[in-house]
Amino acid sequence: MKKGHTVKGEYGYLRAQMKREIFKTALFFALAALFLILGIVIMKRRDPSLSLSQSRNNLLTIAAVLFILPGAKFMVSVIMFAKALRYSCPEDLKALVLERNETAAFDVYLTSYRKDFPLYVFVCGENEVAGLAADQGLDENEAREHILQILKKDGIKNVTVKIFKDRDKFLERIGSMGGDEEKVLRLRSFVLDVSL
Repeated sequence: MKKGHTVKGEYGYLRAQMKREIFKTALFFALAALFLILGIVIMKRRDPSLSLSQSRNNLLTIAAVLFILPGAKFMVSVIMFAKALRYSCPEDLKALVLERNETAAFDVYLTSYRKDFPLYVFVCGENEVAGLAADQGLDENEAREHILQILKKDGIKNVTVKIFKDRDKFLERIGSMGGDEEKVLRLRSFVLDVSL
């Protein structure tokens, strides 16, 4: 892993990923503008009598439009990350979690077709997942069922999922979680795969 490159599940991921998405959005929109302007300039040099609308009719304008499409896709990602960023894990909670469990995944924003499930953090054991809700309005049962469905689709059964709203109960629970590191990391990976 590169120094300074925050990956999904690491503390600060939402902020870092939003910055990357903003950079990609700006890059593609800048390239689109560059190709559009370049096409107009080239056409105007060839024939100064062309109007602005006539000078846009060139192959570089098509290239500009093709750069707008991925730029718009990245813009949607920026909006999603901006929405999720308010559920970023507080630094004091991070320290408390890492004292108890080093395999914790932070800044997790699970999405479904109907609802989003922001979690400050989740921790996996061999056959269990515990998460701390970042939104007090989150329906714990719905979030639990969503995670269970994800795991079931990936062929993982007999897993207990518990979503906590109470920080102290969550911290108490994760202190005793653990197990075979390979199984824990595999379970963690499946949940992270479907988060933002």
